[in-house]
Amino acid sequence: MTDIFISYAKKGHSQAELLAHELQAKGFSVWYDTSLVAGDSFRNVIMSKLAQAKAAIVIWDQSSVKSDWVCSEANRARERRILIPVRAEDVSSHDIPPPFDCLHTELVSNGTAIEVALAKLGVLPMPSSLQRPADFADTRAVAVLPFDNLSSDPGEGYFVDGLTEDIITALAYWRWFPVVARNSTFVYKGKPKNAKEIGRELGAAYLVEGSARRSEDQFRITVQLIETATGHHLFAERYNRAMADVFLVQEEIAERIVASIEPEIHRAETRRVARKHPSDLGAWDHALKALSLQERMTPACHAEAREHLKLALDLDPASARAWSLLSLCHYHEGILGWVTPRGDALRASLEAAEQAIACDDREWLAQGLWGMGRMWTERDFSSALDGTERAVALNPSAPLARHLLACVLEFSGRPAEALPHLEAILRLDPRYRFRSLAIADQSLCHLLLGNFDEAILLADKAVRAQPGNVRARQRLVAALNLRGQSDNARAAAVELSRLQPTLDVAYIDDTYPFLLPHERDLFLGALRASGLLQT
Repeated sequence: MTDIFISYAKKGHSQAELLAHELQAKGFSVWYDTSLVAGDSFRNVIMSKLAQAKAAIVIWDQSSVKSDWVCSEANRARERRILIPVRAEDVSSHDIPPPFDCLHTELVSNGTAIEVALAKLGVLPMPSSLQRPADFADTRAVAVLPFDNLSSDPGEGYFVDGLTEDIITALAYWRWFPVVARNSTFVYKGKPKNAKEIGRELGAAYLVEGSARRSEDQFRITVQLIETATGHHLFAERYNRAMADVFLVQEEIAERIVASIEPEIHRAETRRVARKHPSDLGAWDHALKALSLQERMTPACHAEAREHLKLALDLDPASARAWSLLSLCHYHEGILGWVTPRGDALRASLEAAEQAIACDDREWLAQGLWGMGRMWTERDFSSALDGTERAVALNPSAPLARHLLACVLEFSGRPAEALPHLEAILRLDPRYRFRSLAIADQSLCHLLLGNFDEAILLADKAVRAQPGNVRARQRLVAALNLRGQSDNARAAAVELSRLQPTLDVAYIDDTYPFLLPHERDLFLGALRASGLLQT
């Protein structure tokens, strides 16, 4: 039975999520519709969870006060006498719809008042010895401070505040680090900023701050990422957009900013973990080390990464992130032919993704890898598309989510639809962790579309970015042969054979799951032309 049901409007998800994590960390059982996916019907599930709950916290914000659905949930909770109403900073008692406006309503940031209300309803935290580890128990938070409006027109403050909220939401999509809610960070609006003090007050390891200024027909946005312990600036960037487009592209700007910030947080955390003694590493640290090792894209580093993930899961068996990264390890090992049998690695990837989803079904990487696993092990292209589209919906600013979706489209006979996603990856993050693989996938899409010159250029670019990328070299050989450059193709084939001496038809069938037979035949024929492919 769930202790606490949290009701909120969609735009308040990050605030509800933060409250849920705070309550879970204290030992309460919380449900807040984390399993909702667009297109599905969850009315019965929601009503069942609300009926079972011992308490229902309704978060009144500018969106939920207008939501018939939230009002309906609040009314049901009121009838059962389990309602605990809380409000965002920008909502007054006059904004709350009747009959709930006559009830005493605390700020959502007042954790003490919420715990007192829960105690009155007989809802007490689980003893610490029985608590499930909180998702973010050993991670470090990120806080986005209100951006400064440097324009002469105060009316543009609405855009600046909206941009700040979009960045908070987009960062929260990652789910790999906690993000401080808007109501906690907006108390610093218009006040002098001292990174170390704010970090201590919010419990944040990193601050994101910035400003926006209108200059004639241009809108300029600046962003900084600051490490609160030292006050050091880890990242600074400036974005210029035409004023006419600024409201239309607000979400796009937020995605770009977040796609730049997240890798910097990852790099900073990796450096921090590297300074720690191995005996001091927690589950979060082991997962960080694993991801850092994965990025080197070598068999030895992947094997070492799996050892760190095993340690992370020993410490926290419910870590959706560790399960997701383990799935990613097995996935790379399978498609790159680093282990045999390859099919076992791809099935292990699918199983680890299923474990991650069981721990947290909003874990975007797990959803994407589940889709990839369905494609590789079952040739279930419909499920593959569902899983990878869910990954993008759960985290639109994650380049890897778009990469997985592009991969499904590429092998489903839809290479032209895959290309925009692959191009978006490098636009969002020019230093994308798996940049060489993304460029190699662009090459394959152009090869399938008959654009052989472009396929050659991109495959060569991918090889130069990462010489050990055998997938890029396979596409380079194929594109050169299809373009009629047989001498160059043979030279490229020699280097590929040195790196991958066991290339055979079974490998292609295992790791190039073409839906359309003629695309498989085209690729196989192009590789055979250089004497490759053992039978």
